[in-house]
Amino acid sequence: MMAVSLYSRATHSTGQYGERGAIQVSSRLPPQLLADHAAVVALRNKAMAHVYFAEDHEDGVWHDQFLFAIQDLEKGWLPGSATRTTQTRPKTLLRLERLIPEAGGILSRQFQKHLQTAMNAFNAASVDVNLADYTDNAEEYFPSESFARAILRDAAPKAETVILGDNSA
Repeated sequence: MMAVSLYSRATHSTGQYGERGAIQVSSRLPPQLLADHAAVVALRNKAMAHVYFAEDHEDGVWHDQFLFAIQDLEKGWLPGSATRTTQTRPKTLLRLERLIPEAGGILSRQFQKHLQTAMNAFNAASVDVNLADYTDNAEEYFPSESFARAILRDAAPKAETVILGDNSA
């Protein structure tokens, strides 16, 4: 159930202003995966996020509720109930196996695009800030100075890097 929920929230959501924003991958999925995507999203919406008891979701009923009476020799007939919740079905797992690699690639490319836009905006900004005014060592923000150097070196190999607290530059 958790895999269905995580997939659906990551690939099919709406968002209001100030929230994380809407995420939709269906327009970028290959046609042969659209039915799988729609089935997994519908399953999340109808069987997990908003439970519709005894409703068939293409591969069976995920939630069912039973009411019955129990005879107690002293008290007579007493009401009882039970709920059956399905945790997974093979058909759903196969759908997720087909969808996750493709949707993961779509989301990763979208993330990289947004990250590049943010990096371009930061690089284009002409803000004169002396970071040394705010802290005097990298360990305050990173586990170690060598870790900070590695992150900065890998993240922006063409950029001029100044490690806070490093007086050798």
